[in-house]
Amino acid sequence: MKAATYVRVSSEDQVEGFSLDAQRRVITEFCQARGWDITHQYADEGKSAWVESAAKRPEFNQRLIDASNREFDVVVTHSLDRLSRNLMVTLNAFHTFSSNGVTYVSATQEIDYSTPEGKLFMTMVAAFAQYFSDSLSGHTRKGMRERARQGLFNGDPPFGYQRCDPACLGNSDEHRGCDIDPEAGPEVLSLFERYAYGSDSMSTLPRELNAKGFRTNGRSRSPDTGDGDESKGGRFTNWSLRDILENQFYVGKVRHKDEYFDGLHQSLISQELFDEVQRRKQQNRHRKSAVVSRVSKNPHMLIGLLRCDQCDAKLWSQNQGRTAGTYYVVPRKGHDHRCAYAGKSIKGQVIEDQADLIFADFTLSDDWIDWVIENYVNKSDLAGGGDKRWPRRSTGLASCI
Repeated sequence: MKAATYVRVSSEDQVEGFSLDAQRRVITEFCQARGWDITHQYADEGKSAWVESAAKRPEFNQRLIDASNREFDVVVTHSLDRLSRNLMVTLNAFHTFSSNGVTYVSATQEIDYSTPEGKLFMTMVAAFAQYFSDSLSGHTRKGMRERARQGLFNGDPPFGYQRCDPACLGNSDEHRGCDIDPEAGPEVLSLFERYAYGSDSMSTLPRELNAKGFRTNGRSRSPDTGDGDESKGGRFTNWSLRDILENQFYVGKVRHKDEYFDGLHQSLISQELFDEVQRRKQQNRHRKSAVVSRVSKNPHMLIGLLRCDQCDAKLWSQNQGRTAGTYYVVPRKGHDHRCAYAGKSIKGQVIEDQADLIFADFTLSDDWIDWVIENYVNKSDLAGGGDKRWPRRSTGLASCI
């Protein structure tokens, strides 16, 4: 039989001690006495056996993955508590072993599931584990729905709120598990108002939140630099902003699956404002998204003004290279994919030098101010060919690329 060994110590200060070596020696002698080949060895150094998530014990988790791939026949530990002291983790591990024809043996205890009787008993244990897991899951779902019916939220409150101290839960009308974050809360209200009234779009609002140091789990600033701490939350994107604008938690609702209940927490926006945002989102849903330049620390002189002369797509701008020079790029997506220049870029300095030459050739007449005023009021000239005194010239972008 191919054996996999697993050893573990429960604290970091045991790593350099004798415990790991002692476990390995006993297990090795046990396997040799039975004629088993040790093909896999796993060790979690300084990992607690009480940890409920196998993912937090990397070697433990890797052993379960290898067991699922049937890379060995039996798992051997020094004792059962070296496997886990958490009942649910132990039962789930046995379920994985049994499902894939892998057995378990303790080298120092009379726990041997490698015999026919032991395999039968292990299968029964795995069945009980599955029953216990399904039963616990059902009770958990019922408990979560009952919490929602009582107006209490499940999980963490969304951006704009902060969790209360557990001692204050239910003690007053203002504290029902969470309250409005004094910094992030007003930002959420501003997001709804600015989107509802059309002053900002789904693409500009996330950039402003990121620039202010906000992160998706709340405001996370470094006390020294003021920069956002990436480890404490992700940067805002169009999708995370969409989740905020569609979340009825902000109007005082709590949700369980597809059901909504009146929450006990304080609402952050009015129902009217929320409905206006949904109406505007629906209105904008079928509009063609405008191509927005990639975020850059450096200004790009011609951003929003350049188009590809083959597919008429607006060009992105971005920084490339060690010197972070400006480049203008024809987008690959959202436009005619047959364009020969899709995805190609050109140095910004080349185009900007051309623009300098073009504008150097312009000659303004003495009445140019009157002309601008007249054509600003009457936009038909701009929509048509415009005044013949104002030349129309091409940057020749295709030839540059």
